[in-house]
Amino acid sequence: MQRLVLSLTVLAALTSHASAAFIVNGDFETSTFTGTNMKIMSSGNTNITGWTTFTPPGPNASSSQNSLYASNWQAHSGTWSVALNGPHGAGGIEQTVTGLVANGIYAVTFFMSGNPNDTKGVRTLVADILGDPPNTYTYNTKSVANGGMGNTLGNMLYQSYTFNFKASGATELLRFYSTTAGNRGPVIDDVSIAVVSVPLPASLGLLLAGLPGFGVGWVLRRKGAKATEV
Repeated sequence: MQRLVLSLTVLAALTSHASAAFIVNGDFETSTFTGTNMKIMSSGNTNITGWTTFTPPGPNASSSQNSLYASNWQAHSGTWSVALNGPHGAGGIEQTVTGLVANGIYAVTFFMSGNPNDTKGVRTLVADILGDPPNTYTYNTKSVANGGMGNTLGNMLYQSYTFNFKASGATELLRFYSTTAGNRGPVIDDVSIAVVSVPLPASLGLLLAGLPGFGVGWVLRRKGAKATEV
């Protein structure tokens, strides 16, 4: 009985240790904006709960009117999504992710489309952790999907993407920013995070070493995801 209680205690501690990381308002449904349709944002805007807009690097960036909070096209879920270009050019949005374990590996998943208004074409963005190499993603609003029409306001044809990162500490700055010129850029929605693997705390490792079926090298893991159209 004591061994069973100890095992359950350790497993509860492991689950808590591994699953604390989270992203606030990853579906962008909560904000202090009022009304519907489209809201133009400039760098430093914090109206979307948990997120801050910023001026990205690169020649296409703007510090003012550089992103959109939109409900006038299809969101991946709910009502709202974020376009990373505004009337004056490219912008970005960021959040400090908390609850991480140093040296843990995490997977960030998001859904990407492109502003379908006016000229169709390629929309590009970077998704990264500040200080890590950038991950570049491309969406072509002229794709042959949807009977050759590409995406539309009513059918945004979102693609899912996942990238992994190694946490350097308990928090990391997660960023998404456009590298697209002009005012028609990439659109993102439904950002989430999951554990790939985390190292054991030394105290839990000692406990596990005495339990059958466990060892000090035990980690929590999940399989990575491939890009899919939904």
